[in-house]
This record gives sequence, structure tokens and C-alpha cells, in this order.
Amino acid sequence: MNLWRYGALARRVLSRTPAFTEIRHRAYFNWWVAAAEEMGAEITDIGQRYCRITKGELSTIIQDSSVNIDTYLSAMLVGNKPFIHDILESTGCRVPRYREYDFADLETAADFMASVGGRFVVKPSAGWAGFGVTTGVNSRSRLRRASIAAASANFRQRPMIEEEVEGDSFRLLYLDGRLIDAVQRRRPTVIGDGKSTIRQLIRRENEQRLGSGPSRAFWHLAVDLDCEFYLEDMGLSLSTVPPAGEVRAVKNVANQNSNRDNSTVRRDVHPYFHDLGRRICSLLGVKFIGVDVMAPDLTVPLDDNGGMVNEINVSPGLHHHELIANPEEGAKVFSQVLNYIFSGAKIDIALPAPGHTTHDRREIA
Repeated sequence: MNLWRYGALARRVLSRTPAFTEIRHRAYFNWWVAAAEEMGAEITDIGQRYCRITKGELSTIIQDSSVNIDTYLSAMLVGNKPFIHDILESTGCRVPRYREYDFADLETAADFMASVGGRFVVKPSAGWAGFGVTTGVNSRSRLRRASIAAASANFRQRPMIEEEVEGDSFRLLYLDGRLIDAVQRRRPTVIGDGKSTIRQLIRRENEQRLGSGPSRAFWHLAVDLDCEFYLEDMGLSLSTVPPAGEVRAVKNVANQNSNRDNSTVRRDVHPYFHDLGRRICSLLGVKFIGVDVMAPDLTVPLDDNGGMVNEINVSPGLHHHELIANPEEGAKVFSQVLNYIFSGAKIDIALPAPGHTTHDRREIA
């Protein structure tokens, strides 16, 4: 697949973004309405996907998953993946080894692969929803193709290559240093019918995601290079016809999965991870973060199972904790966040005006 084809893929994905944006906003608004009603607060849609939640003399402004707990600077700090990797590593936290490189200088990445060994992930140094992220990179040919994919997804950012960690992706959610939920995020799947190819099943999955009814996912399931490499390594292809009823993983990157691929597992989390979140929050001076961990499971510390901290998110996506296969065991994170905001904690509010970089700053005390 050449650069033109990657560009065409990016255009197809982006063409669906407005529809998924509306689905995402509608779901978030409904979740905030339910949480506000539960605590006796009032919620008002004030436009441009913002809503104001008021309880007594206190109020806060929310936009989907963005809440007024941490500062704008905190979000910028945590959004710098290479910087955060270095900070975490300097404190002894287990993180994947990585290297940034220029698209025109693949030798830097190739040398890194040779020195570390194994399999690798290539991605933009800043991105979203797993677009441009390719796992299973284990050769110069795959490195070249994955670098093109990363550049096509975000040409403003240098690509980065990091060692691939075995296991599933877990999202750990911390509020003021306290673990409030843990979700296991498995690989995106389709369900075979004995007649349709994987390509056709993916197309049907995307149609269902955009259909009416409860939200299943907020992103398009892309047939990209990660999908191609994963299927190839499994001895499959997009033309494979899975048996009826078979739940078949179709790519390695979990970001584009659906609710059937996620489960809350907070009751199985080792005390190590409670302490990990407290240390990270204190280290970065943040209150509300999502910590992404790659590991076989969370029942033992990372040192014992080879897992690593993959990413930190400020104003983390709360939909991960709602779009799950076991909603009856959900952690009610929207209610927990609102209760924290209105508990008397001092909250710094930074609301960017549309088209400007200045901020309207207030406090809830």
C-alpha cells in the first residue's frame, strides 16, 4: 500500500468522523444527564457541545469527556508522549523503550529494532483513536510501510517506534490519586456468519455502529496496515470467511473496538496498581488521569508479568467505562466525577473560547 492509498484511507475515515462525533456527543450528554439527576443537579446545553451542570451555587462546564479538574497546561504536558515516557522511566516506572525518528531517516528506526529485538509498534508521536498506529513491525519492509501509515495519519508529528508488549490493553482511571475503575480493552472483533468475509463483516460492523440504538463504539473500524499485519500473522486475510458464531479479532490496536470487547475488571486489580496511580498523579501534579497499561492481566505487579505503562491521558475518555460487555458491574464514573467536582474540592476551570487561545478562568471551592 503506497502513500496515496494511505491518504485515501485517511480521507474515508475522516469522512465518517462527523457522524461518530454526533453519536459520541449524544451519548456523553445522556450520561451526564443521568449523573446530574442522580445527585440532584441541573444540566443545561449551552451550545458547541458544552453543557453547564449546576447544583446550588456551584456550577461547572463540561464538554463530552473534558471536565474542569486539571489545567490546560496539564493536558499539554501529558499529551507529549515522548516527554511522559522519559519522566516515567526516570522514576523507575516500566515503560516501553522507544525512539523518535524522521520519516526520511528510517535507518534510525532500523538500528533501534536491531538493538532491542522482537516486535515493534510504529505510530505518530501524537495521535487519536489508533489511526496511524501499526503493531507487529518486525522487518525493514514492515517498518517502511508502517512509517508511511504514521506520516499519513499525522504528517505534522514525527513517527516514533517502541517495543511491542504482549497482553491486552487496560485503562486504569484515577481520581485524586484513587483508582475508581479498570477496564480491559481487548482487540476489535467481528462475529462470523459462515458466509461473509472478514472485510464484509467489518463493513457490516461499521454500519451497525452508525445505526440507531444504544452506542456500541465511537470510531470507525478501519481496514488499515495494523489489520493487514495482524491477519497475516494469524494466517488469515480479509477474504477469510469465519465460521458462524465465531468471535474473530481482526486487528491488534484496541482503540477501535466496541462494547463487546471491553469489560470492567476493577475487582481483580492488584494493590500495586492503586499505588502506581497515586505515584503518577503526584509526580505529574494532576488529579484526573487515565493510565493505559499493556499486560497479560492486572492480578500481579508489572514487574512480575512483563507489563508496561503505555500512555497517560488527562481528561480521559469516560466512554471506556460505559461501553462495556458487563454494564451491570459498571463503576458509575460519571457520578463519581460529578460528586468530586461538587464535593468542595478546589477546581481550576479553563474554558477555551472558540477560535482563541485565551481562557476564562474561575474556581469552584
